[in-house]
Amino acid sequence: MTTRKEKNLAQALNQQREARIAKLLEAGRIRSAKEIPEDALPAALELQNPQGTWSPPLYYRDISFHCKDCRKHEMWSATQQRWYYEIAKGSLLSQATRCRACRKKHREETLRQRELLRLHREKKAAESKEPGKR
Repeated sequence: MTTRKEKNLAQALNQQREARIAKLLEAGRIRSAKEIPEDALPAALELQNPQGTWSPPLYYRDISFHCKDCRKHEMWSATQQRWYYEIAKGSLLSQATRCRACRKKHREETLRQRELLRLHREKKAAESKEPGKR
């Protein structure tokens, strides 16, 4: 049994889908709505950051991949892609390569390396300011 809230959400998503397809048709990017698969989320091209790409994605579909660190099988959902490309303004040339856990580890390691580099530079600057030292 579906609730009224679920029905309203489904209706809103369908309206959003139809509006996005209408914009793609109007822009001449597609010839008919049939070009967008039923299981795909149509893209809002005006929200993407093309960065020199010739053919931005017209829709998002779930993409299967293996994490490049742990080799775990993962899914990059269409909703996650829409967020990355349209809200976070990520590069259209990039795709998910790490699972959530490995992304977190990689981010923490990068931050740790940056902090070590900052401390090293501060130490070098302090040493060069001391009289009698080079």
